[in-house]
Amino acid sequence: MKKDYFTIILIPHSSEKATYGLKVPRWLIHMALFVFVSSSVIFTASFLYSTRVTRKLVSYEVLKEEAKGQDKKIQHVSKQADALKIKLEELSSKEEQIRKMLGLGKSGKKEQSRQEAKEETVNDKLDGLNNKVSLRSASFDELKRSVKELQDRFSNTPSVWPSWGRIMSTFGYRVFPWRGFHSGIDINASHGAPIRATADGTVSLSSWKTGYGKTVMLDHGYGTQTLYGHCSSLLVVAGQKVKKGQLIARVGTTGYATGPHVHYEVIKNGRAVDPYPYLNLNFLSAGRQ
Repeated sequence: MKKDYFTIILIPHSSEKATYGLKVPRWLIHMALFVFVSSSVIFTASFLYSTRVTRKLVSYEVLKEEAKGQDKKIQHVSKQADALKIKLEELSSKEEQIRKMLGLGKSGKKEQSRQEAKEETVNDKLDGLNNKVSLRSASFDELKRSVKELQDRFSNTPSVWPSWGRIMSTFGYRVFPWRGFHSGIDINASHGAPIRATADGTVSLSSWKTGYGKTVMLDHGYGTQTLYGHCSSLLVVAGQKVKKGQLIARVGTTGYATGPHVHYEVIKNGRAVDPYPYLNLNFLSAGRQ
């Protein structure tokens, strides 16, 4: 028959002590094994679960901190984008003012208005701003070319006095010292005083000219020429490039002249015009040369 118990015998090392026997029911052994195995399984499962939960909590905290950092970065970039947008609008306003002053008209670059541009994300804002920057850059390149052309044209426009002195004879009809039409102005100056180019240009004549004596003529482009007559000496040669304010001759009495002075003409599209309005166009350098 199958026994219903196990006997556990305890044998002491000393022969003087008695041997003990302990009967343990079979069901108690089975229960103990069941409890041990169950406890092991539960402990292992609990350990694995707690480890997994701990890892998730750590990952969550890390992601939370990263999200906070990203939020701060997004807010910072968003503020920068808003500030850049305001600056672009101010720049656009100033550009239109400059264009209006120069008579260039509007840039013709259409941009979205605040109502039309529904920028919901920072990326949308940055994309929109990059597009605006590209448009504005192209517009400023166009403006720069226009200003450069205006600067070149102004550099080649007579705008300063050829020599400093009193105007002794004006442009137009006169009766003294010779009756007839006077095609320029006469500026009184001491003999040998400097005569300077009134604009950038190329020397088209540097020699004797009937009536004018020793004469310099400059071609400034855009259909404009200037003439400097009655010189005592010529300091440039035909074909030479000169700059506004450059010394080109000296005052004299050659040709039909009653005293030392420079006869100055401005010729526009082949016709002499009154030089007086051209004398002080360059306000920064007007006055004594």
